[in-house]
Amino acid sequence: MKKREYEYIEKSIYRKNIIMFIQTLEEVLFYYSFESYKMSALNSHFLCWDLLQTKNNIDNKSIMEGNFIPLAEEFENVLENDIVLKAYIPEIDVILRRRDKLGVMVDYKKADLKAKINKYAEAAGYIREISEANDIYLNTIFNKLIENIFTEENGYSNWNAIYSLTRILVTELVNVGYSPEYISHEMRKTFLDNRIKIKCEEQLLIDFFSKFTFENKSYQVILGINAETAKILHYLKEITVKEPTGELRKQLNLNHKGDCIVELFLEDLDKYEAANAGCGYINTIIGLHRISQHHKPVYIKPFAQVNEIDDELNILSSRIIKIDKNILLRANNESQVQSYFFDNQLLNKIQTPESFLRAVSLHNSALDSKEPTNQLLDLWTAMETLIGFKSGDEDKINVVCDILTSVLNRIYLYTHMVQLHKDILAVLGEVGDKFISNVSGDEQVIWKLAKVLSVSAYQKDYDVLYKLLEEYPLLQYRMKNFSKKIFVDSKSVYEELIRHKHKIRWQVMRIYRNRNMIVHDGEHMPYLDIILGNLHYYIDAMFDLLIEYYHLGIKKNQYIFYHVQKEEVRYWNILGLDEKGKKIIPQEITELNYSTIIFNGYEGNAIKNVVKEAVANMERKHLLESK
Repeated sequence: MKKREYEYIEKSIYRKNIIMFIQTLEEVLFYYSFESYKMSALNSHFLCWDLLQTKNNIDNKSIMEGNFIPLAEEFENVLENDIVLKAYIPEIDVILRRRDKLGVMVDYKKADLKAKINKYAEAAGYIREISEANDIYLNTIFNKLIENIFTEENGYSNWNAIYSLTRILVTELVNVGYSPEYISHEMRKTFLDNRIKIKCEEQLLIDFFSKFTFENKSYQVILGINAETAKILHYLKEITVKEPTGELRKQLNLNHKGDCIVELFLEDLDKYEAANAGCGYINTIIGLHRISQHHKPVYIKPFAQVNEIDDELNILSSRIIKIDKNILLRANNESQVQSYFFDNQLLNKIQTPESFLRAVSLHNSALDSKEPTNQLLDLWTAMETLIGFKSGDEDKINVVCDILTSVLNRIYLYTHMVQLHKDILAVLGEVGDKFISNVSGDEQVIWKLAKVLSVSAYQKDYDVLYKLLEEYPLLQYRMKNFSKKIFVDSKSVYEELIRHKHKIRWQVMRIYRNRNMIVHDGEHMPYLDIILGNLHYYIDAMFDLLIEYYHLGIKKNQYIFYHVQKEEVRYWNILGLDEKGKKIIPQEITELNYSTIIFNGYEGNAIKNVVKEAVANMERKHLLESK
């Protein structure tokens, strides 16, 4: 969350809803966004695409039937909960049911897997066909957003709708072909230019939505290349190699004497996609050439000039675009001092398993690569290397899912509170820091924040913090979401964790299917970049867990994962799950038990907390000495 002033948005009963939309849109598009806040790989429209593609792959025997099971679960969930489909497909509630010859209702959800594959694919094909007719799916998203933004209500219910619809919209635009960079650029230009007074009118959103016509535009893409690449491309008629002007030398970072530019014309949805397409085309040519000339130092410079042009080749607009962005790279998570400590400990002080070092090498290879499919293959291999064992006759993929969901659920709610705390400090600064620190008790601040959101005795603190966030409805929404939905009692906490386990399992299986597609036929689904970011987060979470346990003296990965899974079983018992795993007895969240019910006592990575405190003490000492 970025601190912003919104004085340029006029006072109106719709103002907070519009800001809620803006903040959600900015967050979901932000490159370094928190994992749970990033755009979703799929919405209901593209889930139908995924389901149909998976059935096709099963029919072609490129993947096993078991790959359909998590998709079927996700499909059932979408049909039950999706607010967009419900708006224009009235029969959605019975789409997986029919009456037999005797008039008895037959539920396909109870059918065997082979029947589900056929019947669910038929339903998905129908939904996709309806959704794409006259762009009704996209238009419904637009209309539902306008409906929920331009209402006098600005409470949890319609904020939840705005939040969900905004995320669905971004997923739709990206999977259809728009780049996140283009959507972000248009968002900033429309909503975040404080030199322009914004009127809280429906036309504001209509103008923004009109930026996405789904019509290709004509572009001239100019890329910088080195001398060796220029020699190769000179022979191609489809493109033009030229000497760069002085201005282009500077803009495209052409520092060597022989550097040239290559010019090509193509059509795409936006400038960023055009730059990527042009770069991909030239890289393909280079790749073909290097089959026989392995040693040649050929490459493209990391910038492009992209000009939108009309039919007469008049330039309508121009933009310099950076094209070598690695979607796996992100802001530093830890300080350099902490990193040096772990580097030294893991290399020289702790006898780490060979599988860990192999996974580290694969992780490093993924970070250095610029090709998403290679990145995914490296990271998936790293995942399997870290797990490295099977449990009896269980399939390896099920072992991966079981272990990974337990690892991620261990830190799920704690990480959410860490991120909410960061966001509060980002927008409130010292005021927010002082407020949370002054909440009664000697716990760490992350626990204190959870206490304010979950324990009724701290309602006054909750009200004060909520009021402080008046200009940040997205954070107010999060406060309400935790206090009124997730942190209600032990049952609501359990339900959130189970929901998260299902989502992780569906996403892991989606990554696995795409991995198989890449290996078998070189194809993948359009959401590759999104699931690649998810996989990277999963790997980092596993590294974090293993490093913690290695420092505690446990060196075998199998026993580390075993302990985490048994701790999860014990946690379910604490939350009140009965022995049969069928029923949970709700327990009130109080000041005495909130840390156990919400976090299972988890306080963050124990080793990192110690190092972090030591670093903080060093910095405080240095500050005092400098005074």
